[in-house]
Amino acid sequence: MKPSLLGRLALLATTIATLAVTQASAQQYFEIAGGANSTRAWGQYIYPNPLQDYWYTIRSQFLIRASELQFYGMPGGMIESMALRVRTSQPFTPRQLRIRVKQTTNTVLTNPMDMNGFTEVYNVPAYQLPSLTNNPTWLTYPFNQPFQWDGVSNLVVDICFYRPGYVYIFPDYEYTQVSPTYATQNYVYGDIVNGCASNLNGGLYSVRPVVRFGVLSGIEQSFPDDIDPRRILRSGSLYAGQSAEFPKPSLTFRQSTGQQIALTYRIVGPLPSTNVIYQARQAGNTTINVTGAFNGLNTLTFTDATGIAAGSGGALDLTNIPGGAYRVEATYSIAGYSQNWFKEFNIAYPNDVSMRQIRSPLAIPRKYPRGINIPISALIQNVGLNDVTDADVTATITRASGGPPVYQETVKFEGTLRTGDQANVDLPAFNTLDVTTWNVTMCVDLKNAIDNQDANDCLPTTTTHTFQTLYNEEVGGLAIDNPSATGEYWSNRPLTPRGRIINGGMQDLSDIPVRLRITQIPGGVVYNRQIVVPDVGADPPLNVAFVDFPPFTPPGPGQYEACLITEYPGDPINANNTVCQTFTVGANLVGTYTIGTLNAGNARNYLTFSDAVNDLYKKGVSGNVTFELTDASYSIGNGTAGLPALDLTTKIIGGGPNASITFKPSLQRSLAKGSITITLNSGNGTGILFGQSILSTNPNAVQFEFQRDPTWSNTNGFITFDGGSQKSIIVQLQATTPFRAPFYLGDGSHNISLKNLVIRNAPQSVASYEANLPIVSFISNSFAFQADTRTQGAQTLTYSAGIVSRQKLPSGRDGNNSERLDTVRGTNNTYVGNEISGFGYGVVSLGIGVAIKGGINQFQPYYSTGTLVRDNIISNVRRAGVFVGYEDGVRILRNKIYNVGTQSTGGSNVDAAGIIIGGETRYHNINTTVDGNEISNVTGDLWARGVKVEQARNIFPSVGSGGSILFPQSPENTTVMNNSIWNLRRSTATTNMAGVHFLTGRNTALTGVNQLLTPASNTSTYFTRNDKILNNTIVMVDDNVAGSGIVTAVGVQHAGGMLFKNNAIIMRGTNLASSFSYAALTYQGVQLTDGNDPLGIVSDRNAFQLGAANAVRFIEITSNSDI
Repeated sequence: MKPSLLGRLALLATTIATLAVTQASAQQYFEIAGGANSTRAWGQYIYPNPLQDYWYTIRSQFLIRASELQFYGMPGGMIESMALRVRTSQPFTPRQLRIRVKQTTNTVLTNPMDMNGFTEVYNVPAYQLPSLTNNPTWLTYPFNQPFQWDGVSNLVVDICFYRPGYVYIFPDYEYTQVSPTYATQNYVYGDIVNGCASNLNGGLYSVRPVVRFGVLSGIEQSFPDDIDPRRILRSGSLYAGQSAEFPKPSLTFRQSTGQQIALTYRIVGPLPSTNVIYQARQAGNTTINVTGAFNGLNTLTFTDATGIAAGSGGALDLTNIPGGAYRVEATYSIAGYSQNWFKEFNIAYPNDVSMRQIRSPLAIPRKYPRGINIPISALIQNVGLNDVTDADVTATITRASGGPPVYQETVKFEGTLRTGDQANVDLPAFNTLDVTTWNVTMCVDLKNAIDNQDANDCLPTTTTHTFQTLYNEEVGGLAIDNPSATGEYWSNRPLTPRGRIINGGMQDLSDIPVRLRITQIPGGVVYNRQIVVPDVGADPPLNVAFVDFPPFTPPGPGQYEACLITEYPGDPINANNTVCQTFTVGANLVGTYTIGTLNAGNARNYLTFSDAVNDLYKKGVSGNVTFELTDASYSIGNGTAGLPALDLTTKIIGGGPNASITFKPSLQRSLAKGSITITLNSGNGTGILFGQSILSTNPNAVQFEFQRDPTWSNTNGFITFDGGSQKSIIVQLQATTPFRAPFYLGDGSHNISLKNLVIRNAPQSVASYEANLPIVSFISNSFAFQADTRTQGAQTLTYSAGIVSRQKLPSGRDGNNSERLDTVRGTNNTYVGNEISGFGYGVVSLGIGVAIKGGINQFQPYYSTGTLVRDNIISNVRRAGVFVGYEDGVRILRNKIYNVGTQSTGGSNVDAAGIIIGGETRYHNINTTVDGNEISNVTGDLWARGVKVEQARNIFPSVGSGGSILFPQSPENTTVMNNSIWNLRRSTATTNMAGVHFLTGRNTALTGVNQLLTPASNTSTYFTRNDKILNNTIVMVDDNVAGSGIVTAVGVQHAGGMLFKNNAIIMRGTNLASSFSYAALTYQGVQLTDGNDPLGIVSDRNAFQLGAANAVRFIEITSNSDI
C-alpha cells in the first residue's frame, strides 16, 4: 500500500521535532588484505563472491592470520564493525545476513565448515545491497555484539546470506590473493535451505574479501575535546575536578587485562602557535605507563603536570590564559600499534553565537512535494561565555540554477541561551508549484551584544545545501547498465539486458511497464521486450529499481542502439522516460591464429594458451578456427588444488561441425618430432578437461554467466589436438596426485580428436601406475558412479591413463541433478596416432552404461558410440594399453602395444593385458572391433593376456512389470581379428596366461579355478552372441615358468556360436608350462558344434604349432552352465 502524502508530512514534522545531534564511539579503521606479498583485485562474476544473489545460500568462512592483521597495524581490542568494499551493485530482494566471528589457532581452513565457538556479531533478517555504479564504497556492518580480539590469535569470519529465491546479481567486490597461498576461504553456494546453520563442505580458496575492521582500541575521549560539553572552556576558570562542570584534564582509552600502554598528553596554543601550556607527567616523565586492569574503557585523570596552565595536582588553570583555539595532543602506544590524538577546543570568547545546523529543508536525496508547505527550521548555539538573549535568524532560498531570492524571511530569537545551549528556530514555511532544485542559506545575527566571531554565523560555509520539489507520481528511465557503450559483446553470445528506472515522484509506485528496444544499425529492431516492475519506492536508495530483461543474443557483429522506455500511464513528464545508448558487437573468431611469443604484437597472435582459450569462450567462433603453436614450450595451469590445468568444458559459442577448433604446430614446428612441449600443471591430476560441467572455471564462458540454463553446460565438441605427421607436440603432465589423465573427456564429450601426440608424465613428476578403475552400481533404485579417486578403508583407490573418456549421469552440485543437466552420451571421440607411456593405462573409455529414461520410466542403454582408437603406440603401462566399457561400436585398430605389466612398471596383483574389453564386474560392450593390433611384452602376476573380452551382464529390477531387465539386450557382436600377439610372460607360477580370452563375468566370491569356471551370480544361462576370432597370429613363448595356472593361446568361455577361424597359433612352451591346462584353445561351452547347435563354437581353418601343448582343452557345460 502507498503511504499517504499527509502521512509523509507528519513523519517529516516528527523527524524535525525530534532531530538531535548524535555522537558515535570513536573507532580506528584497518583495511586488511592478505599481508606483505598479497595482491588486491576487483571481481564480479566470479566465485567465491560473498555478496551475490544467484543461489539460496551463499556462505563464506575466511581465516585471517594474526600476522596479517598485525601487518596492517591492527591492535588487539574491541571489534565493533566490519566492512566489505563494493564498487558496483544493485539492490536485490532482501536477504537474511548473518556474521559470526571466532578466534582460532588454526592457520588454514578445512572441510567441513567449522560450526563451534563462534560469536554472532550481526544478524539482519532483511539486508539489501545499495545501488552503486563504479563507486568504490565500504559496506559497513556495525556489530550488535562487539567482539574482543586478543591481538595474537587468528580470526575466522563466517558470513552467510540466505533467502529462498534468487536473481542473477553479482556485485563487483574487492578481494585479496594471499601469498604464500593457503586455504584462507571456505565457500559454499547452492539452493540449500537454511544453509547458514548447516555443517557444509565447501570449496577452499586462496583468496578472500578485503575487509575493514572498526576497532575500539586507543583513545576514545579526552578532556578537553572537540565535542560538547568538553569543547568550550571558560577563560579565567580553574579545572581541578571541583565539580562535574570543571573536571581535570584526562584521557579515556581502551585497555585489555594485563596490556602495557604508554600515554602522553599536552595542550598547545593559542593556535596557530604550538606553545605547550600544559604537559601531563608521571614521576617527572612525560611518558605515562599504564597496565590494563580489566577489559574495556579506562579514564585516566592526570595528577601531575607542568606548564603555564598547570595547576596543583594536575589541574588546568586558565586564570591567565587568553581566549582562542587550543589543541590537545596525545599519544597511545601498545606493542605493534600507536595512535595520535589531536582535538581542538575553545577557551571561549565572551560573546559568540553560531549557526549549527539547517534542520529543514533536508538536502537531496530527501524529496518534497510541490504545492505543500515545507518547514524551514534552523539550529543555533551559544558558543560564547555570556548568555545569548536576542538574535535574528534569516533564511534565504534561491533556485539552484541561479537568480534572485524567491524566499527571504527573518525570525527573532528571544530567550536565554547559556554557554553550549542550543535552540531550534522555526521560520515561515516555503511553498511552490515548481518542480526543480533549490539552494538555502541560513544565518544568525547576535543582537544583545557584539559577536566576537562572525565566521560561524552562517551555513553552509563552502558548499551548497540543495533540496528538491517534485510531482507525486513521476517515473523515468535512469540508465542502461547492460549493454553499455564501453562493454564487450560478441556475435551470437547472449547477454542479459539490465537498466535502471528512477521514481522521481513523492509516492511509491507499482506495476510500472518498462520496455527495452534494441535496433541493429543499419537494419531494424532485433529485440523488443516489455516487463512490469512490481514496485519502486519513493525514498532513496529504494527509488531506483534495477530492471533485468530476458537475454538478448546479437545476431551479428556491428553497431546497435538500446533504448529503455518507461510507459507508466499518466506520467506528467515524458521527456525523461527514454534513455538510449549505442554499443558495439564484435565478430567471432574464425580462421587461423598463432599462440606463442614468436609473433608477439600480431593482432592474430596470443601469447599464451590461456589468452587464446579466454577469447574462445568470450568471443565464440563462426567458422573453423585453427591455433598454430609457434614456440618450443608452453606451460598451462598453475597447479591450483582441485583444478585441471586447462578447462575446455561447457559450450563455446558457435562451435560445431562447421566451426571446429584445432590446436596444431606451425609449419616450422611441424617438421620435427617433439619440437613443441606442452606442460600441463594440474592440481587434481587432470590436464585438459573436456565435456559438460556444472560450472566452468573460465569466467569468460557463457555458462559461467548463465549458470541456471543447463544447455550452456553442454560442450559443442569438435575440438582437435593434432601434433601432425611428425608427432611434433609432446604433452606432459605435471602432477603429484595418484590419479592422472593428461586428457580427460568428461560427461557428454563428443567429437573430440586427439591425434599424433606424444603423451607422458613431465620429467620432474614421478609416474603413477595406479590402475583401479571406478565402476557403476545400482543401489536403492539409483545409479552410483564411483569417483575417480575413492577410499576403501585406509586405502586410496584410483587409476591413471594418458587419455580418459568417462561418461556419467549428471549429478549437479547436490548429487540429485537439481540443475537438470542433460544426459549426454559420449560420441565420435577419436584417439589416433598418439604415443602414450608411463601410466596405469594408455586409453580408458567408459560410457554411461544403463539409465532410466525420464518420461517413459524405462531402462535404456546409454553407451558411448563412435569411439576410435587407432594407430597409437602405447608402452610402459601397468594394466592395459586400452580399456573400454559400456561402448557400442568402438573400433580399436592397428595399435602397437608393448611393455605392459609388472616387468615394465612393477606392482603386484596385476591383471595385465594389451587390450581389455569390459569386465571389472560391471562393464560390457557391443559391436566391438579389435583389428590389426600388435601386442607384445605383457607380464602379470595374476593374468597376462593379449586381448581380454569380458562381458558383465547387468541385471535390473523391472520398473513396472515385475521380473528383471537384462543388459546387454542386443548381441554382443565382438570381433577380434588380424592381431599379432607375442611374448606374453608370467611373473609367478600361479599366473594365468592367454593370447585372446573371451568370457562372461565370473563369480568373484570364489577363488582360483573355481572362480575362473563359475559365472557370476544369476548369469549361468548367459552366453554372448555373434562373437568372432579371425585371422590372428598368436605366439605363446616359453617364459621358463613351470606354473599351475591356465596357459592358452585362445580362451573361450560362455561365448555362444563363437566363430574361431583362420588363426595361426604357435605354442613354444614345454610340458611344464602348466600343470592345469596348456592348450592352443581352451573352450568352456556346450559341445563342439557341427553347425546345428547355436551355442557351440565353430572352429575352422586354424593353424596350430603345438609343441608340448594340447590342441584343445574342452570344459563341457550345459546351457545352464552345469559342468
